[in-house]
Amino acid sequence: MMDDLFNVVMRNGVDATVVCQGELDICAVPDVSAALERALHASDGEVSVDMQGVRYIDSACVSTLLRAHDTLEARGSRLVVVAASPVVRRALQLLGVGDRLGLAGDPASVLAA
Repeated sequence: MMDDLFNVVMRNGVDATVVCQGELDICAVPDVSAALERALHASDGEVSVDMQGVRYIDSACVSTLLRAHDTLEARGSRLVVVAASPVVRRALQLLGVGDRLGLAGDPASVLAA
């Protein structure tokens, strides 16, 4: 398990941030899913995914993010990808999901929203 690479941090007692690091490939899906599940259960509001430390993301992890997004959207909230590295931002845009996931420049911009 790579739990130390996927931490869940609560903000303002309502919103949660999943902080990811390293390479998000198919091998990371179980750990990313578990971290997102923890955030979904802990949060009554928005979930952001801080991708500042992510060097690579594949379609399997993007699908995992989209499932979490759909779950949050169904309960009237949202998932936001924060501080995505250029590689991650490009991958999300190429897959056509950048706008759907709500890319934010940095964690402070999410707090201000």
